[in-house]
Amino acid sequence: MKKPIILCISLLLVGCGVYRGEHRDLHAVAINSLLGIFGCPEDVVRVIETDEYGRTLFAFRRASNEGISEVDHVLALLISQKSTSEYAYFYDGYNVILCRFDGSERWGRLSPETVFNHFSAEEVEKLKADNDWGKEINEDRLFRVPIRGYKPVTVSARKQRAAFGEISDYSDYLNSGFSGPLTSDKNGKTLYLFLGYRFDARAGIEYFTPPVLAMFDKDGNLIENTGLKEITDIWDYRDELREFKESNNWSFYYR
Repeated sequence: MKKPIILCISLLLVGCGVYRGEHRDLHAVAINSLLGIFGCPEDVVRVIETDEYGRTLFAFRRASNEGISEVDHVLALLISQKSTSEYAYFYDGYNVILCRFDGSERWGRLSPETVFNHFSAEEVEKLKADNDWGKEINEDRLFRVPIRGYKPVTVSARKQRAAFGEISDYSDYLNSGFSGPLTSDKNGKTLYLFLGYRFDARAGIEYFTPPVLAMFDKDGNLIENTGLKEITDIWDYRDELREFKESNNWSFYYR
């Protein structure tokens, strides 16, 4: 029987260490854009291309999509608009595309050829267009995140469990599962990802809930009525995630 990688919500999964590798500004963009990713020493960041205004197209690889898959790895292509010594800036909701990445490839070199074998030319061009590639940087569209190799937990375990318990169908999953933050906006709202887990020892079967988005206010309280939503596809959630943020009056801009 395989050992689950899921940790108890009451203990909180806050990451597997601190990333101290190259391009820490780009790494900050990646972990604040991708669900279930928290920052690990093994994360890989590879610069693919830059434009004349300083934007960076880069690839990010993580050894697993935390709480989602033990086998499939995450490969993402992202665009960073700019960075300073303290902050990294990007277009929130538009700056990333991702896919499953065969675990057998995880030790290989993350070359541009490998990356472009996983994304079509049309996908890459759309990503660039969505992020104003080759144009002057639009300061009014920028979202910013602090540059650090991990993400802090901002909502108590008690409040997270209470929020997940709002979904009555998942009452059997409250004692174990996965939870962790995505990012926070300028008003202190924080978005979390939940995944319930239950193991039937007698039958030898593992059960998982669908991934659930949860939005908390600056005081760590779940936003009423619109603060919970199941994700349809954890490998293709960009539009769904953006719409969830919009429904909760998320601030996509830092100023």
